[in-house]
Amino acid sequence: MIIYEPKGEISKIISNNDKMFHDCIDPYLFVSQSAINAIIYALNMAEKTEVKTILDFPCGHGRVLRSLVQYFPDAEITACDLEKDAVNFCKDNFFARGIYSNTDISKIKLDRKFDLIWCGSLLTHFEKKLSEEFFNFFINHLEDDGLLVVSFHGRFSTNVVAQADSSPKTKKMLMHFRKREYAFFNADYHIDNDIAVPNYGGSFVKMSWVTSLIQKREDLTLIYFSERRYGKNQDVLAVQKKYIYNEI
Repeated sequence: MIIYEPKGEISKIISNNDKMFHDCIDPYLFVSQSAINAIIYALNMAEKTEVKTILDFPCGHGRVLRSLVQYFPDAEITACDLEKDAVNFCKDNFFARGIYSNTDISKIKLDRKFDLIWCGSLLTHFEKKLSEEFFNFFINHLEDDGLLVVSFHGRFSTNVVAQADSSPKTKKMLMHFRKREYAFFNADYHIDNDIAVPNYGGSFVKMSWVTSLIQKREDLTLIYFSERRYGKNQDVLAVQKKYIYNEI
C-alpha cells in the first residue's frame, strides 16, 4: 500500500463565484479531503502506483482540484467545466490545464486519455440515458489500467432530500425511486451568461443500476462501490479500464 501525503498546504483561496462554498472553510475542505480519500483508496485497491495525468470533471472552482495538486504534484491535471469562470479560476490559481465543457456531450473535446478521472457531483444531476453516456465517455478517455472514480446519489441521499423538501414533486420522485433503479427530477439551471442547461436536475440511483453499467462492458474491472464515501453523502464507484477476461 502506498501512503499519500500532501506536498504542501491545501489552498484556502476561494472564488467569489464558488457555489460550493458556504461561508465556512472547514466543511468545504472536508468534502475535498473525502474525495482524495476515495481516490487514494481506489489507487491502492487497484495496485496502481503511477498517476501521470488526471481529469477533474466537473472541476467547479477547485474544491477537489486544490487537493489533487498537492497529493499528485507531479501529475498533469486537467480542469473541465461548463462554467468558464470556474475553469479559468482553476487555471490561474492551481496551474491546471483548462478545457471548457459543453451541454452537448458530443462537442466536449478532450485531447488525451487519463490515468485517473475524478467525477464528483455530475451524474447526480442527469437523467438515466445521459448519465450512461457520460459514464462511457469517461471510460473511453481512460488510459489502459486507468481509474474512474465517480459519485452518485444513492439511498442515503433520498432521505436527505425527503427531509429537506416535502413538495408533491419530490414525493412523486421518491415514490418512483422505490419502485425502480433510477429516479430523476428536472430543475432550471443556468451557467455563465444565463445559458440554460437542458435535462439537468437531480438523480438518485440504486446499486443495481450502477453495477449494470459495468456489466455492459468487458473492458472494466470493478474496484469498489462504497455508500456515503464522498462528503458523507454521495456513493462512490471506482472502476479500472482493465479487460475482465484478460487472464483466461
